[in-house]
Amino acid sequence: MKIKNIIAHRGLWKNKKEQNSFASLNNAILNNYGVEFDIRDYNGEIYISHDVIKSKKSKCLLENFLKFYNKIQSSSILAINIKSDGLITDLKKILVKNKIKNYFIFDMSFPQTYIAKKNNLKIFLRISEFENIYKNIAFEGLWVDCFEKIWFSNNLLRKISNKKVCFVSPELHNRSNYKYLWKMLKKYKKTKNFFICTDYPLKALKYFND
Repeated sequence: MKIKNIIAHRGLWKNKKEQNSFASLNNAILNNYGVEFDIRDYNGEIYISHDVIKSKKSKCLLENFLKFYNKIQSSSILAINIKSDGLITDLKKILVKNKIKNYFIFDMSFPQTYIAKKNNLKIFLRISEFENIYKNIAFEGLWVDCFEKIWFSNNLLRKISNKKVCFVSPELHNRSNYKYLWKMLKKYKKTKNFFICTDYPLKALKYFND
């Protein structure tokens, strides 16, 4: 699995307090990893944050990160987790303004997913042991989540290996059995279509390329 197919969850960090920070996100793309981050609105602007924003202090403005992304001419994929409703129109303006092409958005409510599709944004639809694919919505790829267990089989992996799919590594849900999923995916490490979102991008790079 190439480094660009490994998506660093909330950036490349050592301490969880650094997640979604300007430094952790920049660290990820400077090292050529993809990066996943959360966005919310605050006082009419879009910031990178997982939790509800009470003060913009220490929060990273989305546009500032995208300016740095362009400054270093990064081509890393950006996985944008939508945490608030009502962001789609403003997000599209920011992406267009900064000429961001290699991205996808996910985790929106269905009404927001519909609006995003009407705005021609790139969408990964989430599926899990609790969720099915939305019907009649065209999408760029799948965000495959496993909240309690690895619910899919090797047979399913073979069927979807020609599609763009990002797998959520189990440690994102505080489970220690992440190597079980990694072992399943290692068989497909040469595919350009499979991505993995992980808290351990350095370990993943070593594992998938040994």
